[in-house]
Amino acid sequence: MVPGEVIYHDALSIVPYLARYTLARREELCGLDVDDVLDESGIPYIFVRPNEHRTLKNPQSTRRIPLIGEVVRLGFLRYRAEIKSLVLTFWAMVETTSRKSVIPVPPN
Repeated sequence: MVPGEVIYHDALSIVPYLARYTLARREELCGLDVDDVLDESGIPYIFVRPNEHRTLKNPQSTRRIPLIGEVVRLGFLRYRAEIKSLVLTFWAMVETTSRKSVIPVPPN
């Protein structure tokens, strides 16, 4: 194996780059369902909306965020396709003693 040939993705690696390239809030990203990643006219996007896992900060927070460039290149859409049949959400937020932290949701 040559360094750089294999890229390992999990929730802990995906949340930071999604936050950087989409400018979505951490809680919005951590509460996504796999069904919140959609495609319209060949353009993939994240549909940020209230769901059973989280609410939104305010009604104006409902929006569609296109997934282009680095997000696609880094394999987010492949990651989503692979876990779609395994779990309901990409990841989960859990309370720790002093702050929230992001952990992967294990398969059922």
